[in-house]
Amino acid sequence: MEGYTPFNSGALVENQRTGVVGVTFEYLSSTSLDLAYTTWLGTAGVWDDRDNIAATFKYSF
Repeated sequence: MEGYTPFNSGALVENQRTGVVGVTFEYLSSTSLDLAYTTWLGTAGVWDDRDNIAATFKYSF
């Protein structure tokens, strides 16, 4: 990322990076579990700690 956002929102900051790792577990083609980890690297900007873990359970019928 090079530059800054046009507004003072702090959403995008120069030298800021993100990394995302995810995996999906599927059972009998009707049930699945998605797990993902997002980490923010480089310049922190306005918010110092935005790392998060997401889990999504899906059931199709």
